[in-house]
Amino acid sequence: MLNSEEVFDSKEKAITQFHISLFDDFAQLAKHKPNEFEALRTKLCNEMIQNAPERTQDRLRGLQFTIDMQRSNSKSTLAMCLKLSSMMNDSLLELKEALSNPQALINLRASQKSADIISLFPHS
Repeated sequence: MLNSEEVFDSKEKAITQFHISLFDDFAQLAKHKPNEFEALRTKLCNEMIQNAPERTQDRLRGLQFTIDMQRSNSKSTLAMCLKLSSMMNDSLLELKEALSNPQALINLRASQKSADIISLFPHS
């Protein structure tokens, strides 16, 4: 009979194998049918955002827009990967700073000015 550790290891290996297989499938789709890959990528990203808590959906949509713009403006796949990697690193550094010194983040956000909203078509 398997003990709980062996069951966990077995499940973990199966999940890892599933992820590797899924990655390989996506890589093949991207290589041989890039339009289908893009459609699937967009669909999966949108589903993830829709399944996220409502309070985070706007931020996630904004982040996805930023990612999509970086992807479309990159001259090469490598340049795109480097830029997205840099964005992730910046975000992690910001999170680390917020976790290690939350009061500094609160003070910074409180000191930032908000923009005045003006009407483009003032009522006469």
